[in-house]
Amino acid sequence: MRPQLATLVFAVHDRARGLMAYTAAGHLPPVVRRAGGEVETLPGGQGMPLGVEPAADYATAVAALEPGDLVVLYTDGLVERRTGTLDGGLDRLRAALGAGPAELPALCDHLITACAPSGEDDVALLAYECG
Repeated sequence: MRPQLATLVFAVHDRARGLMAYTAAGHLPPVVRRAGGEVETLPGGQGMPLGVEPAADYATAVAALEPGDLVVLYTDGLVERRTGTLDGGLDRLRAALGAGPAELPALCDHLITACAPSGEDDVALLAYECG
């Protein structure tokens, strides 16, 4: 029997403290649009996919979040292409996020249109505004 593998991002936002703890098991990192408009990919918290090593430990990273910051979690279908690089896809995501509308449903539509217009892969996208 072949081992089953999966990737995931797990994040917990503590509004009272303004902190988000997260880990990315073989998954792409969260991207944040700060209330002031700056866009950044959150560092750290990276580990191997689930199922690679049953006893694996996963690092947790912590990011400070302010009211008005927007966190985006997404699957690889949003940024990976058969042609081009992953870095290029992440650059497109950050640029689209920086130029996108404030309203969350419209922003999600904008990100999918800007980053995955062909629909060649499945896309899951979650946008969360810190309050």
